[in-house]
Amino acid sequence: MASVGDCCCVGFLASTTLEFGNEAYSRPTLKFPFQPIFDSDVYRASDNRFHQHYCVTLDRCSSSGYGVYSLFPRVPTKKIHSPGRRGPAFVSLAMASYLSLYPILLFLPLLMVTYDCSNAASKPSIQTFSIVTTVLFTSVLLIYLKLSHILTGSWEFIASTYGVSLLLPDLTPNVGLWWYFFIEMFDSFRAFFLCLFQLHLFIYVPGTCLRLQKQPLFALTTLVGIISIFKSYPAIGDTALYLSLLAVHNHIFPLMRYTFFLAAAILYATFLGPAFYYLWVYAGSGNANFFYAITLVWSIVNALIVADALYAVLRDEHETERPELIGKDVVQI
Repeated sequence: MASVGDCCCVGFLASTTLEFGNEAYSRPTLKFPFQPIFDSDVYRASDNRFHQHYCVTLDRCSSSGYGVYSLFPRVPTKKIHSPGRRGPAFVSLAMASYLSLYPILLFLPLLMVTYDCSNAASKPSIQTFSIVTTVLFTSVLLIYLKLSHILTGSWEFIASTYGVSLLLPDLTPNVGLWWYFFIEMFDSFRAFFLCLFQLHLFIYVPGTCLRLQKQPLFALTTLVGIISIFKSYPAIGDTALYLSLLAVHNHIFPLMRYTFFLAAAILYATFLGPAFYYLWVYAGSGNANFFYAITLVWSIVNALIVADALYAVLRDEHETERPELIGKDVVQI
């Protein structure tokens, strides 16, 4: 189930997007999508609101979807989210990783975003920035782990928390893809497929960040969507977070190809999921295939949303580089 932090933070992000989205992402020039996220000209032209919106979004990306926002103090946005202030972002990411493990996959795109946030006048080299940020993130994470060790008196909590996400001992039905697959899995193959499934989630990180290095915030958003599909114990709140973050990039919506179909399909899965679960668990007139079929539909629809949004961003990038091809069909040769 989604936590209270999930619901509160998705709602806050949605309201922020409604307030600033139309102006911040209106693509005033063809050059705009390829400027750094905190380009100084765009920042000044939007009267600080563009900067506030992205920084607030950055904090939510790194922590809120995993129920950590209630631990992060609500301080004035301008004061704590000034350009180059990576501390709050990575402290939040460390807390999210400490609680849920999978947010650690957002480290690389968050590093790219915060590097773009740095002041141009005092921006260090990417190597120095990466080393300092990695030390900061690792130190904070180790502090959290040590505090847990002090409070519990042993390191057994690691197996009881991170071990659950990695080893999948609980096969209670959920909206994910893992539970049914491993129910049917022979024990002799379980270790192999556990490693395969975990690596499958990891391999999206370098490719996504490399291809979207000019738009790191969208790379982070895309990875949030991928994690919400392929993590071992996903929740509906994870998908809600991704869809809210996707609204930040509203300039790509006209370029998405299957908006109506995907909206209808996700509503279809949303309404039929509880019905099929009731037929299987309570009414006894169905079986596990009923519920797993609708969770497959749910996951496929979410994957198509991620893919269609990625297509729209790449199409936007292509049309920016080749304005004479705007509106024309793209054919891969």
